[in-house]
Amino acid sequence: MHAADARITNQPKAEVHTFSYCFLRFKVLVCKVFTLLSVQILGELVSRMSPTISRLLSECLTGVLPHQRPSYHRLLHFLDVNIIFLKEWLAEDNFERALSVIW
Repeated sequence: MHAADARITNQPKAEVHTFSYCFLRFKVLVCKVFTLLSVQILGELVSRMSPTISRLLSECLTGVLPHQRPSYHRLLHFLDVNIIFLKEWLAEDNFERALSVIW
Protein backbone atom coordinates (compact mmCIF):
# COMPACT_ATOMS: atom_id res chain seq x y z
CA MET A 1 0.00 0.00 0.00
CA HIS A 2 1.33 3.41 -0.92
CA ALA A 3 1.53 6.31 1.52
CA ALA A 4 -1.13 8.19 -0.46
CA ASP A 5 -3.48 5.19 -0.18
CA ALA A 6 -2.94 5.05 3.59
CA ARG A 7 -3.86 8.74 3.89
CA ILE A 8 -7.06 8.22 1.92
CA THR A 9 -8.19 5.20 3.96
CA ASN A 10 -7.33 6.87 7.29
CA GLN A 11 -8.99 10.17 6.50
CA PRO A 12 -12.59 9.01 7.08
CA LYS A 13 -11.62 7.54 10.46
CA ALA A 14 -10.04 10.84 11.46
CA GLU A 15 -13.12 12.75 10.30
CA VAL A 16 -15.41 10.41 12.22
CA HIS A 17 -13.22 10.75 15.31
CA THR A 18 -13.20 14.55 14.97
CA PHE A 19 -16.96 14.62 14.45
CA SER A 20 -17.52 12.36 17.48
CA TYR A 21 -15.24 14.52 19.61
CA CYS A 22 -16.97 17.73 18.47
CA PHE A 23 -20.40 16.20 19.04
CA LEU A 24 -19.38 15.09 22.53
CA ARG A 25 -18.02 18.55 23.37
CA PHE A 26 -21.21 20.15 22.03
CA LYS A 27 -23.32 17.78 24.13
CA VAL A 28 -21.32 18.66 27.27
CA LEU A 29 -21.68 22.37 26.50
CA VAL A 30 -25.45 22.08 26.03
CA CYS A 31 -25.75 20.17 29.32
CA LYS A 32 -23.78 22.88 31.15
CA VAL A 33 -25.90 25.65 29.65
CA PHE A 34 -29.09 23.76 30.52
CA THR A 35 -27.90 23.29 34.09
CA LEU A 36 -27.04 26.99 34.44
CA LEU A 37 -30.40 28.02 33.03
CA SER A 38 -32.30 25.63 35.26
CA VAL A 39 -30.48 26.97 38.33
CA GLN A 40 -31.28 30.55 37.30
CA ILE A 41 -34.93 29.69 36.67
CA LEU A 42 -35.16 27.93 40.03
CA GLY A 43 -33.60 30.93 41.71
CA GLU A 44 -36.15 33.21 40.07
CA LEU A 45 -39.05 30.96 41.07
CA VAL A 46 -37.97 30.76 44.67
CA SER A 47 -37.14 34.46 44.88
CA ARG A 48 -40.68 35.25 43.75
CA MET A 49 -42.10 32.92 46.40
CA SER A 50 -39.90 34.21 49.24
CA PRO A 51 -41.67 37.55 49.91
CA THR A 52 -45.03 35.81 50.19
CA ILE A 53 -43.62 33.12 52.47
CA SER A 54 -41.96 35.78 54.65
CA ARG A 55 -45.16 37.81 54.86
CA LEU A 56 -47.27 34.78 55.75
CA LEU A 57 -44.72 33.66 58.34
CA SER A 58 -44.71 37.07 59.99
CA GLU A 59 -48.52 37.04 60.03
CA CYS A 60 -48.38 33.65 61.73
CA LEU A 61 -45.94 34.89 64.35
CA THR A 62 -47.84 38.09 65.10
CA GLY A 63 -51.27 36.46 65.02
CA VAL A 64 -51.28 35.19 68.58
CA LEU A 65 -54.98 35.88 69.23
CA PRO A 66 -57.35 32.96 68.53
CA HIS A 67 -59.27 34.84 65.84
CA GLN A 68 -56.00 35.49 63.96
CA ARG A 69 -54.84 31.88 63.81
CA PRO A 70 -56.20 31.17 60.30
CA SER A 71 -53.01 32.84 59.02
CA TYR A 72 -51.38 29.42 59.57
CA HIS A 73 -53.90 27.99 57.16
CA ARG A 74 -53.02 30.59 54.54
CA LEU A 75 -49.32 29.79 54.87
CA LEU A 76 -49.90 26.04 54.66
CA HIS A 77 -52.25 26.48 51.71
CA PHE A 78 -49.71 28.64 49.86
CA LEU A 79 -46.93 26.13 50.46
CA ASP A 80 -49.15 23.18 49.59
CA VAL A 81 -50.31 24.64 46.27
CA ASN A 82 -46.86 25.84 45.20
CA ILE A 83 -44.91 22.78 46.28
CA ILE A 84 -47.38 20.50 44.50
CA PHE A 85 -47.00 22.66 41.38
CA LEU A 86 -43.19 22.48 41.57
CA LYS A 87 -43.29 18.72 42.15
CA GLU A 88 -45.46 18.20 39.07
CA TRP A 89 -43.43 20.39 36.70
CA LEU A 90 -39.80 20.07 37.82
CA ALA A 91 -37.40 17.21 37.40
CA GLU A 92 -36.57 15.42 40.66
CA ASP A 93 -33.13 17.06 41.04
CA ASN A 94 -34.52 20.52 40.40
CA PHE A 95 -37.41 19.94 42.79
CA GLU A 96 -34.91 18.95 45.50
CA ARG A 97 -32.91 22.12 44.79
CA ALA A 98 -36.03 24.26 45.02
CA LEU A 99 -36.99 22.71 48.34
CA SER A 100 -33.52 23.23 49.75
CA VAL A 101 -33.63 26.92 48.77
CA ILE A 102 -37.15 27.39 50.19
CA TRP A 103 -36.28 25.80 53.53
